[in-house]
Amino acid sequence: MNKKLVALFILSIAIGAAIVLPLAFFMFSVDNPQYSVQIPYAYIGNFWDNNTANNIRAQNYGWLYSIVFRASPKFTLNPFSASAIYELYSIEVYSNKGIIGNVTYTVETRTSSFVHNGYEGKFDFTGSQWFNVTQNVSTGINGFENGTSLAYLNGSADNWNSSIGKPMNLSLTIIREGWVSVNGNNASVHLINSEKVAELQLQPYGDGFIYNNLLTADKLSTINPIMPQYVK
Repeated sequence: MNKKLVALFILSIAIGAAIVLPLAFFMFSVDNPQYSVQIPYAYIGNFWDNNTANNIRAQNYGWLYSIVFRASPKFTLNPFSASAIYELYSIEVYSNKGIIGNVTYTVETRTSSFVHNGYEGKFDFTGSQWFNVTQNVSTGINGFENGTSLAYLNGSADNWNSSIGKPMNLSLTIIREGWVSVNGNNASVHLINSEKVAELQLQPYGDGFIYNNLLTADKLSTINPIMPQYVK
């Protein structure tokens, strides 16, 4: 069932320390993706053995996985009459044994002069009444003025299901959850039925699993797979 227009109301937000401005929220049901998205690279380390996982985290800034998210906007900000656009995605990690965990990710594009909620480019999906997001959200800035982004997501996977043991395979599903446009003090919240964008199959690699459509074999062999952003 499509989610419908349910409310229009006014909230107050603080800009900086002293100025309080009204922020109007309009809610719609719109199913047009705002971005073209891909995951060209993903690596997930050994999360199923707690001792090994903790050792990996200790050697890698607390990280156990890396997911690279490429996004290109399907709009231009000025004709769209928006100061910033945010689109929310969830990435489900699962295996032949079931769901393992998930990652939440926001793509955002904004004008270089846009300042919202005290600092540039912030719309808080976490714990909002519109989107079912209860965990921290990793954010990739899609460049100022409609650029294309390549964002590197790293995380600890400490709340993933390690009790299933070593899986035979791993897969990722990218799901689009909705989007928000902001123009001045007006925010339009667009709710959709969750939409699967893509599905990827990871292959065994070392003591983990990998999907790689980003690095050459020579480059891949020289890096820590949890940190592809440091490739030389």
